[in-house]
Amino acid sequence: MRATAAPAALLASPALAAPRRLAAAAAIPALPLGWVPRPAAQRPLSRAAAASSSADKPSGQQPGAGDNPILEKVVQVERQNERGLAYGALAVLLGGAGLALLAVPQRCVEFLWAATPSVLVAGITRNFGSVLLLVAVCAHCLKEAAEHGRMQSETYRRLNLGLLWWGLGSALALWLAPAQPLRMGQGLMTALLLATAWHAGLTYQETDEQGLKPGYLFKQFLGSLGNLASYSNTDKSAIVSLYVYGLAAKTTIAAAAAHLLEGKMRIMSDGLLLAPLGSLGVSLLPLVGVGYLLVALVLFTQKDAARRGRLGASTFKSLNAGLAIVGLAHAASLAGLWQAGALAHTKLAAAKIAVQASLAAFALYNYAFAKK
Repeated sequence: MRATAAPAALLASPALAAPRRLAAAAAIPALPLGWVPRPAAQRPLSRAAAASSSADKPSGQQPGAGDNPILEKVVQVERQNERGLAYGALAVLLGGAGLALLAVPQRCVEFLWAATPSVLVAGITRNFGSVLLLVAVCAHCLKEAAEHGRMQSETYRRLNLGLLWWGLGSALALWLAPAQPLRMGQGLMTALLLATAWHAGLTYQETDEQGLKPGYLFKQFLGSLGNLASYSNTDKSAIVSLYVYGLAAKTTIAAAAAHLLEGKMRIMSDGLLLAPLGSLGVSLLPLVGVGYLLVALVLFTQKDAARRGRLGASTFKSLNAGLAIVGLAHAASLAGLWQAGALAHTKLAAAKIAVQASLAAFALYNYAFAKK
């Protein structure tokens, strides 16, 4: 016991305590001059504690995507890509359907209606196919605009509005037609038309504070067509293009009215057509008439581009290509009906062929030579 007590007493002696305190002091890291201990409330929390603390905050105080510009930009780019992909898919589907109707109208009518079309009905089917190709061109232009974040522009808002009403109007004309397609054909056509209208309307809603109010949208659409009376020009205006597109748009609206009212008023059957339309022809005419309203809106868009000296931009070059397709297809269709004896050999019929061919040539000229 004495042997063990002696070392313990020795360690507790003041002579050895002082060196131990000096060694402990030397082990403490040096602190900067003027250092003041941080209060416990200001000390940083651990990662787990910080997570639990932020989870306890009200949802309104938590940071969102709008607080992070980088995250907001990523979300915006993703939305633009989604819109672009949807427009691209619509352009492919509409373009494929339009090419089929334009190239093999007889087989398309047999597939959709299970009927053999006459020469007159085949010509009307080709006209409808050319309108579908123009719609596909519009969808392609909107795809490019969506991918580059230009959907707020008045041009693309107008095109979206046109596709919205074209899809709804064509679906309505299809379901009210006296000769209904087969169930599968009607389902495919309705799905394509409503998908176009739905996507165009959804995109238009993002660029307009009024949203999808039917009365407001219809007023905007009529306002676009009503501006045809304005021919104000600037220093950059292409005067000839300004008046040609405006006159062509007005003529197209008149043609749309004739197609939509043919079933009741027989505007074209008396004095112009020598072959009977039949129930199938009467069913197809409103589809073409609704398409003519979209053609008129595209012509107004080109008129506005001519006023601003923008016909050489890529969007308006593409729209000119679409208008050229419509003009050439209609001129060829009317010429075929003339040769087959289904169209009266009158000055009015000859003028219609000449007007369509001239519009196609004018659109091709601006496509090739218009400057930005």
